[in-house]
Amino acid sequence: FVGLDGNIYTMNQAGKDLVNITLDASLSTDEDSTHSYFYPTWSPDGNHLAFIGFYKKSGRKPEVSIYTAGSDGANVTNIYSDLEHQPFYLYWLPNSKELSFLSGNPNDKWFTLEIVPAEGGETYAVGRGAPFYWAWSPNSETLATNSSSLAESGTVTGRLAVVRIQPQLQQNILAIRPSVFQSPVFSPDG
Repeated sequence: FVGLDGNIYTMNQAGKDLVNITLDASLSTDEDSTHSYFYPTWSPDGNHLAFIGFYKKSGRKPEVSIYTAGSDGANVTNIYSDLEHQPFYLYWLPNSKELSFLSGNPNDKWFTLEIVPAEGGETYAVGRGAPFYWAWSPNSETLATNSSSLAESGTVTGRLAVVRIQPQLQQNILAIRPSVFQSPVFSPDG
């Protein structure tokens, strides 16, 4: 959970065994600078936690980063940071080895879906749209996407696709016009 101090914590289901994942948040009342964390998300195997870090200093663009940590709070690692493409939604792949996320830029109306290894490294873009919804297959090699499903006029203009990321990125746009829905889903057996 995110504490009132802006740090990330974990605890057991009884509210005991509190663990500080981060200790360096600073919520300034004078708004000269602020550093806080948001959106903790557990990996499917329960061994890692991903979360967003937000750092703003007066007169500078905010820096929004993705961090991962072990379930015990060890090995907090900044795995992604980009001043132009700020991450805001995290979704682990079922294999718990990679993290998918949406990023955006205030000057661009589209979101970008990107993937980054859980330990950090090179990211790659999978698609763009606004809104953008996706669901992973159980094998972490394929995802279903629904992008740009509603135009501002309320007209359905979306695109449904099945995207394979392994062994290489390959998008198959479905010849199905989407109805007004948001999140696709895979059945547990794929």
